[in-house]
Amino acid sequence: MNFKGRFSLAVFATLQATSPIGRCAEDSAVALPPGIQAVWDLNKAYRESTVTRERICLNGLWQWQPADARSEQVPEGKWGWFKVPGCWPGITDYMQKDCQTVFAHPSWATQNFGGLSAAWYQRKIAVPLEWTNRHVVVCAEYLNSFAAVYVDGQKAGEIRFPGGELDLTAVCRPGSTHLLSVLVIAMPLKGVMLSYGDTFGAKQVQGKVERRGLCGDVYLVVRNDYGGVTKASAGYVRNLPTLVSSGGDTGKAEQNPREGLSEPQEDFHRLCPDGARPKRHRSRWRI
Repeated sequence: MNFKGRFSLAVFATLQATSPIGRCAEDSAVALPPGIQAVWDLNKAYRESTVTRERICLNGLWQWQPADARSEQVPEGKWGWFKVPGCWPGITDYMQKDCQTVFAHPSWATQNFGGLSAAWYQRKIAVPLEWTNRHVVVCAEYLNSFAAVYVDGQKAGEIRFPGGELDLTAVCRPGSTHLLSVLVIAMPLKGVMLSYGDTFGAKQVQGKVERRGLCGDVYLVVRNDYGGVTKASAGYVRNLPTLVSSGGDTGKAEQNPREGLSEPQEDFHRLCPDGARPKRHRSRWRI
């Protein structure tokens, strides 16, 4: 293989592709500038491990390109590069500035990223052989707003705002390398919203998402079980709880993130010797 010219600028990865999909994806990506590398070797990635679980960070440069929100097939070419985590560029105001560089493919380099509503992400993952007979999960800690996850070109499941986990045990074999592709769609809460920026009254404006894309860390997680579920199946999803106002002045949440969790109870007989009742203290300061 000739490593001169284009390949000297291409992605640096020690992972060997085990499928034609993986080889085509890497060859079809635009060349990175000198000195910039996309390292996909999980042995060099940040990781945390305990007796029952382990997670490996998938942050870094991913292949990236704008997409149609209705697309259902992973692209075979025209890949650029973008960092994970990171908000999509194009929305710049007094509160937010572009902080990540897009290494664009020439076919879409002139596109306006400010109006972008969907984009594809892609990278290769090597599942360690020692993860045999354990549950393999991909975790997105902050997603805005919807993600369809594909493994080797086949849809494995979905993750929704603000983040969550998707079980990949049935589609990821320990000791093999797979192509992980994610279609991320930015969905506003409402298509049409009221703007009160005008002093003379409100006006209708199109709804938008300020911070779009994979905006939080992404991990590949392995564990012995999850909450007593012993049989793994592709498509298992655990989304993080979302607080949604039910309208009116009550501000009641439709889902309580602490629902089902027991509150700690203090044993006052243990804290107070001889069964004495705790004393109440009153401040002498008054407002």
